[in-house]
Amino acid sequence: MSESGEDQMYLIDKPIDSEDEDSFGHIEYVDTLSEVIRNVDPPWHIGIFGEWGSGKSSIINLLYNRIRSDQQFDDVVCVEFDAWAHAEDSIRTELLLELDQRIGEEINAEDNGVLGEEEITGRLYDVEEDESITKSSNPSEIIRDFWNDSPILSISFVSLGIVALLLEYFGHSAAASLVATGLLLPVLGYVLKQLDTVTRTVQRKFLYPRKEWSGAHKNIFDSIIQEVDAEKVVISVDNLDRCESSTVYDVLVSLKTFLEDDRCVYLIPCDDEALESHLKAVNDEEFFGETRTEREFLRKFFQTHIRIPTFQKDDVENYAHRKNGELTEPIDPEAIDIIINAYFENPRRIKHAINRLVTLRSIAREREQEGILGNNRVTQNLPFLAKVSILEEDFPDFYRKLEDDPYLLNDINDYLNGESRSNRVEEILESESRGESRLEAFLDSTQRVTVENVRPFLNLSEQSYSGGLEDFDDIMRFLKTGQTSKLLNRIESIRDRGESFTQYTDAIDEELRGYRSTNRDQPMYAITNSLVTIFEQLSEEEQQSIAPVVGRYVANSPDQNFLRFLEPDLLFPVMLQMYEYQSKALFEEYAKKVKDNDGLNEDILSAFVKHAESVPNTAVSELSEKISNLRDNDLVEAIQLLRQSKGSIENLVTSEIISVSTTVVEIDSEKHEFIQTASYGQFDKVAGVEERSKYVKKLLELYDGYRNNQHEQINRDLARNLTNLNPEVTEAAAIESFESIREILNSLNNEMVELVEVNIHFYDSLPEERQSDFREWISSIYGQWNPQNIQQILKKMIEREVPTFETEKEIDKLFSRIPRQINDQSFISETIIPEIPSEYDQKIVDKTRELIRSNNNNQQEIGLRIIEEHINRLKLDLGTIIDACGHSARNERNSNRKRNLLKPIAVHFSKLGAPNQEKYIDELDNLLNGDTGDYKLYRELWEEFESDTDEDRKSAVAGDILEDLTNRLDNSNPDQINPVIKVLQSIPESIERSQGRNFIERLSDRLTDQNLRDSRKQTVVEQLSGFTTFYDKEEQVLDRLEAMLNSSSNESLKEESEKLLDQIEQVGNVDEERINDFMKAHLTS
Repeated sequence: MSESGEDQMYLIDKPIDSEDEDSFGHIEYVDTLSEVIRNVDPPWHIGIFGEWGSGKSSIINLLYNRIRSDQQFDDVVCVEFDAWAHAEDSIRTELLLELDQRIGEEINAEDNGVLGEEEITGRLYDVEEDESITKSSNPSEIIRDFWNDSPILSISFVSLGIVALLLEYFGHSAAASLVATGLLLPVLGYVLKQLDTVTRTVQRKFLYPRKEWSGAHKNIFDSIIQEVDAEKVVISVDNLDRCESSTVYDVLVSLKTFLEDDRCVYLIPCDDEALESHLKAVNDEEFFGETRTEREFLRKFFQTHIRIPTFQKDDVENYAHRKNGELTEPIDPEAIDIIINAYFENPRRIKHAINRLVTLRSIAREREQEGILGNNRVTQNLPFLAKVSILEEDFPDFYRKLEDDPYLLNDINDYLNGESRSNRVEEILESESRGESRLEAFLDSTQRVTVENVRPFLNLSEQSYSGGLEDFDDIMRFLKTGQTSKLLNRIESIRDRGESFTQYTDAIDEELRGYRSTNRDQPMYAITNSLVTIFEQLSEEEQQSIAPVVGRYVANSPDQNFLRFLEPDLLFPVMLQMYEYQSKALFEEYAKKVKDNDGLNEDILSAFVKHAESVPNTAVSELSEKISNLRDNDLVEAIQLLRQSKGSIENLVTSEIISVSTTVVEIDSEKHEFIQTASYGQFDKVAGVEERSKYVKKLLELYDGYRNNQHEQINRDLARNLTNLNPEVTEAAAIESFESIREILNSLNNEMVELVEVNIHFYDSLPEERQSDFREWISSIYGQWNPQNIQQILKKMIEREVPTFETEKEIDKLFSRIPRQINDQSFISETIIPEIPSEYDQKIVDKTRELIRSNNNNQQEIGLRIIEEHINRLKLDLGTIIDACGHSARNERNSNRKRNLLKPIAVHFSKLGAPNQEKYIDELDNLLNGDTGDYKLYRELWEEFESDTDEDRKSAVAGDILEDLTNRLDNSNPDQINPVIKVLQSIPESIERSQGRNFIERLSDRLTDQNLRDSRKQTVVEQLSGFTTFYDKEEQVLDRLEAMLNSSSNESLKEESEKLLDQIEQVGNVDEERINDFMKAHLTS
C-alpha cells in the first residue's frame, strides 16, 4: 500500500517533494544548497552532479519546497526550466518564455507571466496578423459555426443520431454501431479542417525572427528580472545532459551571457561526464577561449558543485522492498533482490524494473490461464523472469543470442562454475557491446536463479507437445549440452516414479524435427549424440522407442557430417534397433567410409568388428571390397582388427579378404623369420581350401627366395607357420609342400623334426600314390634318425592320426633299432606297440621273446613291460613267451629278478589258455625244486593268480607242492616250508585224500620229533591249525599233540595247541568226550 494509503498496481515515477519521503539522505544536500544560496553573491552557477536516477530532481524539489515555505527565504524566488522539454524549439526563446511564465507564477500567482508571451514574441519576431484566425476554440461556438457552415450536414447528423438511438433501443446493436460510425465521419472532417487553419496561421507567425537584433534576448531577460522584488532569483536548468550537444552549448552560452544577472543563482543538476561529452562534440574555440579541456571549462563555469555519491546498498535494498510493499500485489522478494543486484546504484531504475516486471507478470498470468503456458510455469518463478527482463533491457545483444539459443544460459553457468571451458562463451562475454564486465558480473552473481528451459520466459509461451512432461526441460538441456550423467540420473528418477523414458520420445522427435526444418545442425547433432551415448544404458523398451528417432535424423541423411562425428562404436547398437531400412542404410554407409582418401578408418572398422554378428550381408560385401582395396600398413591394420574376435572372423571375413591377407606376408631377412603371418593365420579357420593353398605356396615361395645362412631359424619358422594351418589343402599344394620339405631335409646336416611334422600335417591331402612315397620316406627316418626325434615324429603322427606303421618295412626298420638305439620302455610300450597293426602281432611276439631271453636286465624289462601292458598282442604265441620267461628265471639266482620275469604272466593268468596255464604252473614247479628260499616267491605268485585258477590247476599245484614236501618234510625247518604250507591250506579240497592223509600224518609226526625245539613244534602246531580238514587223521593228530604236551610245559605251545584242538573240534570227527578229556588233562590249569 502506498504512503497515501491507496493501493497501486505500478510505482509512480516522480521526484519526491516531501522530506518524509527521503530514503537516501537527500536532505543533507538540501541543507548545503540552502546555505550556499543564502550566502553567495550572485551571479552564481552551482553544479549538482550525479547519474540519471541518482536523486538530483528530488533534491531540487525538496530545496524549492524549503525556499517557498521557509521565512528566511522570503526574499528568494525560485523557478525551474526543463531544457529537454523544449529542446526541439529555439532554446533561447523557450528559456525566456518559460522563465517569464514561472517567475510570473511565483510573484503574481498568475499564469500570464511577467511580460507575457505576446510581448516577448513581438519583441523577438516580425508578426503578421492573419485574418484566417477567426475560429473560436470554445466548444459551443464550434457547434454553432458547424451549424451555420453546414446546415444540411447538421440536419443529417441529427437525423442519423435519432436513428442510431432507436436501433440500439430495439436491440439492433450492430446496425446502431454502423450508423454511429457514419455520424463521426463528417464531424471528424470538420475538426481536421479547423485544426489545419490554426496550424497554418501559427506557422506563419514564427517564420520571421529578427536575427539582426542580437541584444533582444538580454533586454527581455533584464525586463523580466526587474519585475522581481526578491533579492535573489534561483533558477534550475534540469535535464540539460539529455539534450543534443548543440542545445547544451546554447544553454551554457546563454547562462554566461544574456542570462547572467547580479541576482541570479543557477542550479544545474546533470551528469557531468555526459555534459563533458557534449562539449567535446561542439568544441567552439571562440567560446571556450584558452580553456584547454572541457573538464577545465566546467570547473571554471561552476563556482561550486556537489556530487551525489553512490547509494549505500542497504539503503537501496530497504527502499526497493518498501516500494514493493506499496504495490497492490507485491513482487516476490527474491525477484526484488535480483533487480537490486542489477540496479543497486540507481533507485529510479529499480522502480522502472519493478514496473516492467509487474507488466510481464500480468501477461504471463493471462497466458497461463489461457493454456499458452503451463500452469504457474512463469508466475511461480518471478526471480528468473526478473533476470530475463534485466537482460533484455540492459544487454540486448546478449538477449538476442539467448533467443537464438535458449540453452546458452546453462552453458554460461557451467563456464562460470568452472565446469567447462567454452571458447564460444568466452567470445560472447567478451564481445557484448554494452557493459562487458556488468554482464558477466550479473550472470555470475545470479547463477542460482536459473531454469532448465529459458524459452517460456523469453516468449511467454511454450511448445504444446511438451506440456505434460514434468522433466522435459531438464531432459532437453541435458541432451543438448551432453550432460549424459545427469541425463541418466533424471531418467532413473522418471523410472522411480513408475514412468518410462519412452513417453519423451515424441517430444524429442518434435524438437529434432524443428531443428531440421530450420537447418540447425548443431542442436540436432548434440541431441542425437547424447541419445547415442546413453543408449546402451536404457531399457529394452526405451531403446526400441529411441532408436527409430535417431535413425530418422541420421539414416535419412547419411551424407551429412553427423556420421563423421558420432562414435561408430556407440551408434552401432542403436542401428541394430532401428527400422530395417534405416539400419541397412547406415551399415552400408559406414562400410563405404571404412576406406577414404586418408586410408583406413579404424574407429568404424572396430565398430564393425564388435558388432559383426549383426552386420547385414550387403554391408559385408561393401566392407570386403573397401578392405580389399587397402594397401600396405592400412591393409595390415585392417586385418589385425578383423582377426580380433571370433564373430568378426566368421561374419565379416570374406574369401576376398582372406586372399588379400596372404599377400602381406614377408620374410624379415635380419630376424630370419616370416612376418605378417598373423594377417592370414587368424582367418585360416574360415578360409577355403583354395585360399589356404595359396598361403602355403606363398610361404614356400618366400622361403625359396631366402638367401641368408640362418637356415635353422627360418626352417623352424616355416614349419611353425605351416603346421598352424588347417591341414586341408589342394593336392597340388600338399605335393609341393611334401617335395619342398623333403628337399630341405635332405640338404640339412642335422635332423629337424619340425619339418617332418609339416609333411605329417598335410598327409591326408596327398593323393594316394604320394602317400606311398611318404611311407617310404618315413621308414628311412625310422631306420636312421635319433630315437628322441623318432619318438617326437611318432607322437605327431599319432596326434594327426596318420598311420605310423602301414608297411612291414617300417616296422622292421624301427624294430631293428630296439633295444640298442631305442630302449625307452615307455616309448616302446606306450607308443610303438599300440601303433603296430594287429596283422603284425607276430613281430611283436618275436621282439618280446628276444628281449626276455636277453641276458641284459634292461632289455628284459622292455619285454616284461610289453607283457604287462600288451598281453593280448602276444596271444599268437604266448607259450614261447612263457618259455622265455621261465628260461630266464631258471637262469636267475636272484629272487627279485625271478619275480620280475614270472609275475607278468601271473598277472594275466586268466588270459592264458589251459595249455599255457599248465605251462606256466610247470615253470613255477622249478621254484619248488630249487632252494626253499623260492617258496615265498611261489606263494606270492600263487596268490596273484589263485582266484583265476580252475580245479585242475589247483590240483596240479597241490600235487607239485606235496611231491616236493615229501622229500623235504622230515628234514626241513618248519619255518622254511611255511609259505608252501600256506598254499596247501588255501586249497584243501584240491588235495587228494590219500595225499592229504599221508601229508597230515607226516606233518603231525614232527610233533613228537625229539630233535625239534618247542618253538619249531609250535610252528608245526600253527601249520596244522591252518587246515580245515585233517583227512580222517584227527585222532592221530590228538595223540601226537597229547604226547608233545606230556613232554613240554611251554605255555606258548599250550596256547597254540588249544587253537588246534578248537579246529579239530570244529571238523567234528572226534568224540566230544575225547575233546573234553584232552582239555582237562592238558590245557586246563
